[in-house]
Amino acid sequence: MNLYAFDGRWFALQVRCGWEQRCAQALHNKGYEEFLPTSRAERFPNRERVRAHQGSGLLFPGYLFCRLRRDVTSPVVTTPGVIRIVGFGGAPAPISDAEISNIKSLLDLGRPPAAHPYIGVGQKVRIITGPFRDIEGYLVKVKNEHRLVVSVHVLQRSVAAEVDSTWVISYSNTDKMACPDRS
Repeated sequence: MNLYAFDGRWFALQVRCGWEQRCAQALHNKGYEEFLPTSRAERFPNRERVRAHQGSGLLFPGYLFCRLRRDVTSPVVTTPGVIRIVGFGGAPAPISDAEISNIKSLLDLGRPPAAHPYIGVGQKVRIITGPFRDIEGYLVKVKNEHRLVVSVHVLQRSVAAEVDSTWVISYSNTDKMACPDRS
Protein backbone atom coordinates (compact mmCIF):
# COMPACT_ATOMS: atom_id res chain seq x y z
CA MET A 1 0.00 0.00 0.00
CA ASN A 2 1.35 3.39 -0.98
CA LEU A 3 1.13 5.60 2.11
CA TYR A 4 2.73 8.50 0.20
CA ALA A 5 -0.76 9.28 -1.11
CA PHE A 6 -1.67 10.21 2.48
CA ASP A 7 1.15 12.74 2.99
CA GLY A 8 0.15 15.40 5.51
CA ARG A 9 -3.07 13.65 6.59
CA TRP A 10 -3.94 12.69 10.18
CA PHE A 11 -4.57 9.07 11.12
CA ALA A 12 -5.48 7.22 14.28
CA LEU A 13 -3.00 4.60 15.36
CA GLN A 14 -4.08 1.71 17.53
CA VAL A 15 -1.31 1.04 20.04
CA ARG A 16 -0.63 -1.46 22.80
CA CYS A 17 -2.52 -0.80 25.99
CA GLY A 18 -0.38 1.39 28.25
CA TRP A 19 2.11 2.24 25.47
CA GLU A 20 0.46 5.46 24.28
CA GLN A 21 3.12 7.81 25.72
CA ARG A 22 6.03 5.63 24.55
CA CYS A 23 4.62 5.35 21.03
CA ALA A 24 4.00 9.11 20.84
CA GLN A 25 7.59 9.80 21.91
CA ALA A 26 9.01 7.24 19.46
CA LEU A 27 6.99 8.73 16.58
CA HIS A 28 8.16 12.21 17.56
CA ASN A 29 11.77 10.98 17.56
CA LYS A 30 11.25 9.55 14.06
CA GLY A 31 10.11 12.98 12.84
CA TYR A 32 6.34 12.53 12.81
CA GLU A 33 3.85 15.00 14.22
CA GLU A 34 1.92 13.12 16.88
CA PHE A 35 -1.04 14.08 19.05
CA LEU A 36 -1.99 12.24 22.25
CA PRO A 37 -4.98 14.01 23.84
CA THR A 38 -4.94 13.79 27.63
CA SER A 39 -7.09 15.38 30.28
CA ARG A 40 -8.61 14.74 33.65
CA ALA A 41 -11.19 12.56 31.96
CA GLU A 42 -14.34 11.18 33.54
CA ARG A 43 -14.56 7.41 33.39
CA PHE A 44 -17.40 5.09 32.54
CA PRO A 45 -17.14 2.05 34.87
CA ASN A 46 -19.14 -0.22 32.58
CA ARG A 47 -16.54 0.06 29.81
CA GLU A 48 -13.69 -2.37 30.33
CA ARG A 49 -11.11 -0.56 28.21
CA VAL A 50 -11.65 2.75 30.00
CA ARG A 51 -11.52 1.08 33.43
CA ALA A 52 -8.07 -0.30 32.59
CA HIS A 53 -6.83 3.27 32.11
CA GLN A 54 -8.36 4.96 35.16
CA GLY A 55 -6.14 7.78 36.29
CA SER A 56 -4.17 7.85 33.04
CA GLY A 57 -5.95 10.96 31.74
CA LEU A 58 -6.10 9.56 28.19
CA LEU A 59 -9.11 10.72 26.22
CA PHE A 60 -8.74 7.91 23.66
CA PRO A 61 -7.09 4.97 25.49
CA GLY A 62 -5.30 2.64 23.10
CA TYR A 63 -5.03 5.25 20.35
CA LEU A 64 -2.98 8.24 19.34
CA PHE A 65 -3.01 10.46 16.28
CA CYS A 66 -0.20 10.87 13.78
CA ARG A 67 0.26 13.04 10.69
CA LEU A 68 1.96 11.02 7.99
CA ARG A 69 4.92 12.61 6.21
CA ARG A 70 6.47 11.60 2.93
CA ASP A 71 9.95 12.71 3.98
CA VAL A 72 10.11 10.43 7.05
CA THR A 73 11.73 7.19 5.96
CA SER A 74 10.90 5.04 9.01
CA PRO A 75 7.36 3.60 8.69
CA VAL A 76 4.82 4.33 11.41
CA VAL A 77 3.83 0.68 11.78
CA THR A 78 7.39 -0.41 12.67
CA THR A 79 7.26 1.75 15.80
CA PRO A 80 7.31 -0.47 18.91
CA GLY A 81 3.83 -0.64 20.39
CA VAL A 82 1.98 0.44 17.24
CA ILE A 83 -0.53 -2.23 16.24
CA ARG A 84 -2.02 -0.70 13.10
CA ILE A 85 -3.21 2.39 11.31
CA VAL A 86 -6.98 2.50 11.87
CA GLY A 87 -8.97 2.07 8.70
CA PHE A 88 -11.68 0.18 6.92
CA GLY A 89 -11.37 -2.80 4.57
CA GLY A 90 -7.59 -2.87 4.96
CA ALA A 91 -7.18 0.75 3.85
CA PRO A 92 -6.12 3.52 6.27
CA ALA A 93 -8.92 6.01 7.02
CA PRO A 94 -7.73 9.62 7.28
CA ILE A 95 -9.13 11.87 9.99
CA SER A 96 -10.19 15.34 8.96
CA ASP A 97 -8.09 18.31 10.07
CA ALA A 98 -11.32 19.77 11.50
CA GLU A 99 -11.80 16.83 13.91
CA ILE A 100 -8.21 17.13 15.17
CA SER A 101 -8.53 20.91 15.40
CA ASN A 102 -11.78 20.64 17.40
CA ILE A 103 -10.17 18.31 19.94
CA LYS A 104 -7.06 20.50 20.24
CA SER A 105 -9.28 23.55 20.79
CA LEU A 106 -11.23 21.80 23.55
CA LEU A 107 -7.94 20.95 25.27
CA ASP A 108 -6.57 24.49 24.96
CA LEU A 109 -9.60 26.40 26.20
CA GLY A 110 -11.83 26.44 29.24
CA ARG A 111 -12.64 23.41 31.33
CA PRO A 112 -10.85 20.13 30.61
CA PRO A 113 -12.87 17.79 28.40
CA ALA A 114 -13.85 14.31 29.51
CA ALA A 115 -14.25 11.03 27.67
CA HIS A 116 -17.83 10.69 26.44
CA PRO A 117 -19.77 7.86 24.79
CA TYR A 118 -19.68 8.23 21.01
CA ILE A 119 -22.62 10.12 19.50
CA GLY A 120 -23.18 9.38 15.84
CA VAL A 121 -26.66 10.83 15.44
CA GLY A 122 -27.95 13.99 17.09
CA GLN A 123 -28.22 17.73 16.86
CA LYS A 124 -25.03 19.12 15.38
CA VAL A 125 -24.16 22.55 16.75
CA ARG A 126 -21.56 25.26 16.42
CA ILE A 127 -20.37 27.45 19.26
CA ILE A 128 -20.84 31.11 18.28
CA THR A 129 -19.34 32.87 21.31
CA GLY A 130 -17.24 32.22 24.38
CA PRO A 131 -13.97 30.32 24.72
CA PHE A 132 -15.06 27.49 22.39
CA ARG A 133 -16.10 29.81 19.54
CA ASP A 134 -16.21 28.11 16.09
CA ILE A 135 -15.92 24.57 17.45
CA GLU A 136 -18.48 22.19 15.98
CA GLY A 137 -19.92 19.15 17.68
CA TYR A 138 -23.10 17.80 19.26
CA LEU A 139 -24.97 19.30 22.17
CA VAL A 140 -26.07 16.96 24.96
CA LYS A 141 -27.44 17.49 28.44
CA VAL A 142 -25.88 15.56 31.33
CA LYS A 143 -27.13 16.14 34.89
CA ASN A 144 -28.55 19.59 34.08
CA GLU A 145 -25.31 20.66 32.34
CA HIS A 146 -24.96 21.26 28.62
CA ARG A 147 -21.93 19.66 27.02
CA LEU A 148 -20.40 19.97 23.61
CA VAL A 149 -19.43 16.54 22.31
CA VAL A 150 -16.66 16.38 19.71
CA SER A 151 -16.18 13.06 17.94
CA VAL A 152 -13.53 11.21 15.99
CA HIS A 153 -15.74 9.21 13.67
CA VAL A 154 -13.06 6.74 12.55
CA LEU A 155 -12.57 5.64 16.18
CA GLN A 156 -16.24 6.02 17.13
CA ARG A 157 -15.06 7.85 20.26
CA SER A 158 -15.94 11.25 21.65
CA VAL A 159 -14.89 13.85 24.22
CA ALA A 160 -17.12 16.43 25.90
CA ALA A 161 -16.72 19.78 27.63
CA GLU A 162 -19.26 21.82 29.57
CA VAL A 163 -20.66 24.81 27.66
CA ASP A 164 -23.23 27.51 28.25
CA SER A 165 -26.29 26.74 26.13
CA THR A 166 -26.48 30.40 25.06
CA TRP A 167 -23.15 29.97 23.21
CA VAL A 168 -24.67 27.43 20.82
CA ILE A 169 -26.44 27.64 17.50
CA SER A 170 -27.83 24.74 15.50
CA TYR A 171 -25.40 23.74 12.75
CA SER A 172 -28.19 23.99 10.17
CA ASN A 173 -28.54 27.68 11.08
CA THR A 174 -24.85 28.53 10.63
CA ASP A 175 -25.19 28.99 6.86
CA LYS A 176 -27.97 31.52 7.44
CA MET A 177 -25.71 33.46 9.80
CA ALA A 178 -22.77 33.43 7.40
CA CYS A 179 -24.84 34.56 4.41
CA PRO A 180 -27.54 36.98 5.55
CA ASP A 181 -30.56 37.44 3.35
CA ARG A 182 -29.84 40.34 0.98
CA SER A 183 -33.33 40.79 -0.42
